[in-house]
Amino acid sequence: MAWAGIEQRLAAAPANLWRNLRLPGALYYLAAAAFVTSGGGILTGNKFILPALDVLALFPIYFWLRLRRGFQGAVLAILFWSFCKVAAVTFFTVLFPARAAAAVAWGPAYAGGMLAWLGSGADVAGVGAWGTWRLEETLVVAGTSFVTAGLGGLAFATTLLNCQSYYLATLFLRATEPWKVVMLGWPLWEGFRALAFANILLAAAEPTASRLLGRPTRTRDMRDGLILGFLMLAAAYVAQTYLAPWWREALAASLAFDVTP
Repeated sequence: MAWAGIEQRLAAAPANLWRNLRLPGALYYLAAAAFVTSGGGILTGNKFILPALDVLALFPIYFWLRLRRGFQGAVLAILFWSFCKVAAVTFFTVLFPARAAAAVAWGPAYAGGMLAWLGSGADVAGVGAWGTWRLEETLVVAGTSFVTAGLGGLAFATTLLNCQSYYLATLFLRATEPWKVVMLGWPLWEGFRALAFANILLAAAEPTASRLLGRPTRTRDMRDGLILGFLMLAAAYVAQTYLAPWWREALAASLAFDVTP
Protein backbone atom coordinates (compact mmCIF):
# COMPACT_ATOMS: atom_id res chain seq x y z
CA MET A 1 0.00 0.00 0.00
CA ALA A 2 2.86 2.39 0.82
CA TRP A 3 4.46 1.78 -2.59
CA ALA A 4 1.12 2.33 -4.32
CA GLY A 5 0.79 5.72 -2.59
CA ILE A 6 4.31 6.73 -3.64
CA GLU A 7 3.64 5.62 -7.20
CA GLN A 8 0.46 7.69 -7.33
CA ARG A 9 2.27 10.77 -6.02
CA LEU A 10 5.07 10.35 -8.57
CA ALA A 11 2.53 9.98 -11.40
CA ALA A 12 0.70 13.11 -10.27
CA ALA A 13 3.88 15.19 -9.76
CA PRO A 14 4.05 16.79 -13.23
CA ALA A 15 0.40 17.84 -13.11
CA ASN A 16 0.79 19.17 -9.56
CA LEU A 17 3.92 21.07 -10.57
CA TRP A 18 2.14 23.05 -13.28
CA ARG A 19 -1.07 23.40 -11.23
CA ASN A 20 0.80 24.87 -8.26
CA LEU A 21 3.29 26.95 -10.23
CA ARG A 22 3.22 30.70 -9.54
CA LEU A 23 4.64 33.57 -11.57
CA PRO A 24 7.86 33.99 -9.50
CA GLY A 25 8.63 30.31 -10.08
CA ALA A 26 7.93 30.74 -13.79
CA LEU A 27 10.36 33.66 -13.95
CA TYR A 28 13.08 31.64 -12.21
CA TYR A 29 12.50 28.89 -14.76
CA LEU A 30 12.71 31.33 -17.68
CA ALA A 31 15.96 32.87 -16.41
CA ALA A 32 17.59 29.47 -15.90
CA ALA A 33 16.31 28.14 -19.23
CA ALA A 34 17.65 31.16 -21.11
CA PHE A 35 21.21 30.48 -19.91
CA VAL A 36 20.99 26.71 -20.33
CA THR A 37 19.63 26.84 -23.89
CA SER A 38 21.98 29.66 -24.93
CA GLY A 39 25.06 27.99 -23.52
CA GLY A 40 24.15 24.56 -24.81
CA GLY A 41 23.14 25.80 -28.25
CA ILE A 42 26.21 27.97 -28.74
CA LEU A 43 28.62 25.28 -27.57
CA THR A 44 27.25 22.90 -30.22
CA GLY A 45 28.10 25.39 -32.97
CA ASN A 46 24.91 24.37 -34.80
CA LYS A 47 22.48 27.07 -35.96
CA PHE A 48 19.47 24.72 -35.78
CA ILE A 49 20.04 23.43 -32.26
CA LEU A 50 20.00 26.84 -30.55
CA PRO A 51 16.44 27.85 -31.60
CA ALA A 52 15.24 24.27 -31.16
CA LEU A 53 16.42 24.27 -27.53
CA ASP A 54 14.76 27.65 -27.01
CA VAL A 55 11.39 26.39 -28.24
CA LEU A 56 11.63 23.18 -26.19
CA ALA A 57 12.30 25.22 -23.07
CA LEU A 58 9.50 27.68 -23.81
CA PHE A 59 6.89 25.11 -24.84
CA PRO A 60 5.54 24.16 -21.37
CA ILE A 61 5.81 27.59 -19.76
CA TYR A 62 4.24 29.32 -22.76
CA PHE A 63 1.04 27.29 -22.54
CA TRP A 64 1.02 27.65 -18.76
CA LEU A 65 1.17 31.42 -19.21
CA ARG A 66 -1.71 31.33 -21.68
CA LEU A 67 -3.81 29.17 -19.40
CA ARG A 68 -3.01 30.64 -15.99
CA ARG A 69 -1.97 34.25 -16.52
CA GLY A 70 -3.67 37.25 -18.09
CA PHE A 71 -2.61 38.56 -21.48
CA GLN A 72 -0.33 41.27 -20.13
CA GLY A 73 1.14 38.86 -17.58
CA ALA A 74 2.18 36.64 -20.49
CA VAL A 75 3.60 39.67 -22.36
CA LEU A 76 5.71 40.64 -19.35
CA ALA A 77 6.96 37.07 -18.93
CA ILE A 78 8.02 36.94 -22.60
CA LEU A 79 9.80 40.29 -22.23
CA PHE A 80 11.59 38.92 -19.16
CA TRP A 81 12.64 35.85 -21.19
CA SER A 82 13.91 38.22 -23.91
CA PHE A 83 16.00 40.18 -21.42
CA CYS A 84 17.51 36.97 -20.05
CA LYS A 85 18.22 35.67 -23.56
CA VAL A 86 20.03 38.87 -24.51
CA ALA A 87 22.23 38.59 -21.42
CA ALA A 88 22.87 34.88 -21.95
CA VAL A 89 23.66 34.95 -25.68
CA THR A 90 25.86 38.02 -25.26
CA PHE A 91 27.75 36.35 -22.41
CA PHE A 92 28.38 33.08 -24.24
CA THR A 93 29.25 34.84 -27.50
CA VAL A 94 31.92 36.89 -25.76
CA LEU A 95 33.32 33.68 -24.23
CA PHE A 96 33.06 31.52 -27.38
CA PRO A 97 32.92 33.86 -30.42
CA ALA A 98 33.83 31.21 -33.00
CA ARG A 99 31.19 28.74 -31.83
CA ALA A 100 28.61 31.51 -31.56
CA ALA A 101 29.32 32.60 -35.13
CA ALA A 102 28.42 29.09 -36.27
CA ALA A 103 25.43 28.69 -33.95
CA VAL A 104 23.58 32.01 -34.26
CA ALA A 105 21.60 32.16 -37.50
CA TRP A 106 22.20 35.41 -39.45
CA GLY A 107 24.37 36.67 -36.58
CA PRO A 108 27.71 37.32 -38.34
CA ALA A 109 26.07 38.87 -41.42
CA TYR A 110 23.86 41.16 -39.35
CA ALA A 111 26.69 42.16 -37.02
CA GLY A 112 28.98 42.86 -39.99
CA GLY A 113 26.37 45.09 -41.60
CA MET A 114 25.72 46.97 -38.37
CA LEU A 115 29.45 47.48 -37.75
CA ALA A 116 29.83 48.88 -41.27
CA TRP A 117 26.98 51.29 -40.57
CA LEU A 118 28.46 52.31 -37.20
CA GLY A 119 31.92 52.84 -38.65
CA SER A 120 31.16 54.69 -41.84
CA GLY A 121 27.42 55.26 -42.16
CA ALA A 122 27.24 52.76 -45.03
CA ASP A 123 23.74 51.28 -44.82
CA VAL A 124 24.82 47.69 -45.38
CA ALA A 125 22.43 46.45 -42.68
CA GLY A 126 19.43 48.21 -44.22
CA VAL A 127 18.98 50.47 -41.20
CA GLY A 128 17.36 53.10 -43.40
CA ALA A 129 15.04 50.55 -45.05
CA TRP A 130 13.18 50.08 -41.76
CA GLY A 131 9.64 50.08 -43.16
CA THR A 132 10.23 47.22 -45.61
CA TRP A 133 12.09 44.50 -43.77
CA ARG A 134 10.64 45.21 -40.34
CA LEU A 135 7.16 44.82 -41.81
CA GLU A 136 8.14 41.49 -43.35
CA GLU A 137 9.45 40.22 -40.00
CA THR A 138 6.27 41.37 -38.25
CA LEU A 139 4.11 39.52 -40.76
CA VAL A 140 6.16 36.34 -40.31
CA VAL A 141 5.80 36.52 -36.52
CA ALA A 142 2.06 37.15 -36.76
CA GLY A 143 1.42 34.52 -39.44
CA THR A 144 3.41 31.72 -37.86
CA SER A 145 1.88 32.52 -34.46
CA PHE A 146 -1.64 32.27 -35.85
CA VAL A 147 -0.98 28.93 -37.54
CA THR A 148 0.96 27.29 -34.68
CA ALA A 149 -0.75 28.84 -31.61
CA GLY A 150 2.32 30.98 -31.05
CA LEU A 151 5.14 28.42 -31.10
CA GLY A 152 6.30 29.25 -34.63
CA GLY A 153 6.27 32.95 -33.82
CA LEU A 154 8.29 32.31 -30.67
CA ALA A 155 10.85 30.30 -32.66
CA PHE A 156 11.27 33.05 -35.28
CA ALA A 157 11.28 35.91 -32.76
CA THR A 158 13.83 34.11 -30.58
CA THR A 159 16.05 33.56 -33.62
CA LEU A 160 15.94 37.30 -34.33
CA LEU A 161 16.68 37.99 -30.66
CA ASN A 162 19.71 35.68 -30.74
CA CYS A 163 20.93 37.49 -33.85
CA GLN A 164 20.58 40.89 -32.19
CA SER A 165 22.34 39.59 -29.07
CA TYR A 166 25.23 38.27 -31.16
CA TYR A 167 25.65 41.77 -32.59
CA LEU A 168 25.64 43.21 -29.07
CA ALA A 169 28.42 40.80 -28.10
CA THR A 170 30.53 41.95 -31.07
CA LEU A 171 30.24 45.49 -29.71
CA PHE A 172 31.59 44.39 -26.33
CA LEU A 173 34.49 42.62 -28.05
CA ARG A 174 35.41 45.91 -29.76
CA ALA A 175 34.51 48.31 -26.96
CA THR A 176 36.98 50.89 -25.68
CA GLU A 177 34.34 52.16 -23.26
CA PRO A 178 32.19 49.16 -22.29
CA TRP A 179 29.79 51.28 -20.21
CA LYS A 180 28.70 53.07 -23.39
CA VAL A 181 27.94 49.73 -25.02
CA VAL A 182 25.82 48.86 -21.98
CA MET A 183 23.94 52.15 -22.37
CA LEU A 184 23.70 52.35 -26.17
CA GLY A 185 24.32 48.85 -27.53
CA TRP A 186 20.63 47.94 -27.47
CA PRO A 187 18.90 50.79 -29.36
CA LEU A 188 15.71 52.33 -28.00
CA TRP A 189 13.78 51.36 -31.12
CA GLU A 190 14.66 47.69 -30.64
CA GLY A 191 13.11 47.87 -27.17
CA PHE A 192 9.89 49.21 -28.70
CA ARG A 193 10.07 46.48 -31.30
CA ALA A 194 10.46 43.72 -28.68
CA LEU A 195 7.35 45.00 -26.91
CA ALA A 196 5.51 45.12 -30.24
CA PHE A 197 6.46 41.56 -31.17
CA ALA A 198 5.42 40.18 -27.77
CA ASN A 199 1.96 41.73 -28.06
CA ILE A 200 1.43 40.88 -31.73
CA LEU A 201 2.65 37.30 -31.22
CA LEU A 202 0.24 36.62 -28.34
CA ALA A 203 -2.65 38.37 -30.06
CA ALA A 204 -2.19 36.50 -33.35
CA ALA A 205 -1.88 33.19 -31.49
CA GLU A 206 -5.03 33.74 -29.41
CA PRO A 207 -7.64 32.06 -31.68
CA THR A 208 -5.65 28.86 -32.24
CA ALA A 209 -4.32 28.71 -28.68
CA SER A 210 -7.84 29.14 -27.27
CA ARG A 211 -9.11 26.17 -29.29
CA LEU A 212 -6.20 24.01 -28.13
CA LEU A 213 -6.74 25.00 -24.50
CA GLY A 214 -10.49 24.53 -24.70
CA ARG A 215 -11.48 28.03 -23.61
CA PRO A 216 -13.25 30.97 -25.28
CA THR A 217 -11.17 33.35 -27.36
CA ARG A 218 -10.20 36.44 -25.42
CA THR A 219 -11.32 38.87 -28.10
CA ARG A 220 -10.69 42.00 -26.07
CA ASP A 221 -7.16 40.93 -25.14
CA MET A 222 -6.46 40.07 -28.78
CA ARG A 223 -7.69 43.48 -29.95
CA ASP A 224 -5.76 45.38 -27.27
CA GLY A 225 -2.61 43.38 -28.00
CA LEU A 226 -2.75 44.16 -31.71
CA ILE A 227 -3.37 47.85 -31.07
CA LEU A 228 -0.52 48.14 -28.58
CA GLY A 229 1.75 46.08 -30.81
CA PHE A 230 1.30 48.29 -33.85
CA LEU A 231 1.57 51.44 -31.72
CA MET A 232 4.94 50.16 -30.48
CA LEU A 233 6.01 49.48 -34.07
CA ALA A 234 5.12 53.05 -34.94
CA ALA A 235 7.11 54.29 -31.92
CA ALA A 236 10.06 52.16 -33.08
CA TYR A 237 9.85 53.68 -36.57
CA VAL A 238 9.83 57.25 -35.22
CA ALA A 239 12.67 56.55 -32.76
CA GLN A 240 14.86 54.92 -35.40
CA THR A 241 14.16 57.61 -38.00
CA TYR A 242 15.13 60.50 -35.75
CA LEU A 243 17.61 58.94 -33.31
CA ALA A 244 19.63 56.57 -35.53
CA PRO A 245 22.16 59.20 -36.78
CA TRP A 246 22.88 60.46 -33.25
CA TRP A 247 22.93 56.91 -31.90
CA ARG A 248 25.49 55.84 -34.51
CA GLU A 249 27.87 58.68 -33.71
CA ALA A 250 27.64 58.20 -29.95
CA LEU A 251 28.16 54.44 -30.10
CA ALA A 252 30.89 54.48 -32.76
CA ALA A 253 33.02 56.75 -30.56
CA SER A 254 33.30 53.95 -27.98
CA LEU A 255 34.44 51.24 -30.43
CA ALA A 256 37.80 50.27 -31.88
CA PHE A 257 37.45 49.20 -35.52
CA ASP A 258 38.42 50.09 -39.08
CA VAL A 259 35.92 52.60 -40.39
CA THR A 260 36.33 51.30 -43.94
CA PRO A 261 33.20 49.25 -44.88
